[in-house]
Amino acid sequence: MNKMLMQFQRELWESRASILRTPLILGGILVALLLVGMFTTQQNVQELTGGKWAEVNVEGDASEFLALLFSGDLFQVHPRILTAGLAAIHTMFVLVLLLVIPSYLLGSLYTDRRDQSILFWKSLPMSETQSVLTKLGTALLLAPGIYILAALATGVIYLLLLFLYGAIALGVPLPGIGAVLSALVSSAFEMVLAWTLLALWLLPLFSWLLLASAVAKKAPFLWAIGLPLGAVILERWVLGSSYLGGAIAGQIGAGVMAFVAAIQGPSELTNQLGNGLVSPALFGGLAVCAMFVLASIWLRNNRYEI
Repeated sequence: MNKMLMQFQRELWESRASILRTPLILGGILVALLLVGMFTTQQNVQELTGGKWAEVNVEGDASEFLALLFSGDLFQVHPRILTAGLAAIHTMFVLVLLLVIPSYLLGSLYTDRRDQSILFWKSLPMSETQSVLTKLGTALLLAPGIYILAALATGVIYLLLLFLYGAIALGVPLPGIGAVLSALVSSAFEMVLAWTLLALWLLPLFSWLLLASAVAKKAPFLWAIGLPLGAVILERWVLGSSYLGGAIAGQIGAGVMAFVAAIQGPSELTNQLGNGLVSPALFGGLAVCAMFVLASIWLRNNRYEI
């Protein structure tokens, strides 16, 4: 256990910019944007109402929303306004995470071969299987865990700013502590579940990036993109079919659909779970993932020179 923890600490130390600093910077940017948005909204609504928050007389859809807002029933009539805002924040963190993970995986087994630090790590009493699985675990568990914690902290700040804005600027009665806790717990559960489902569907792609990092002698990005793209073009040219391209697009699409269903709530998620978790494509993708990981371990053991 101590050896695995040391490996995770090493990964965290070597990738602290993308795994630790990036979510903190993103959280700060989102909080700053929330503050700017609240100030701008306050100015616009004050101009719309002549500086009087209670006297609202506008036409169209805005009149119903503003009347509901100033009546103090907004949080009671639309309780999902809390979880919807939290879901939007969480989604931003996941999108950035999906940019960070490919970059991390492409360099995970390539960088220490390039700078020959692999010779030092091989001298330690730890198997290459543990090393490869630690790197995959960092991408799938450690980094997402840190991003989720940062997203939850940003969500708490968002709720505090929303309540302060509503109470001070608009005079809207605040929701009860039960509604707030329910929104926080449900949004946290939805985010963890959404990432889990997305990661399950994208495991073949993540493990392929790991394999490209293990096999490449130069430019692992070109290996990761060029080989699948060349195979898709060759299949289309020789066989006139597009099974491989369809499989890759289907895997990504299923992952995105599962993520969106988890964010939208239990009703959509139930249908997605019923259809997705028993899909042959999911189990086929997991089998492909296992083959890619085994190939990465073999290359790490036998062909690690550049």
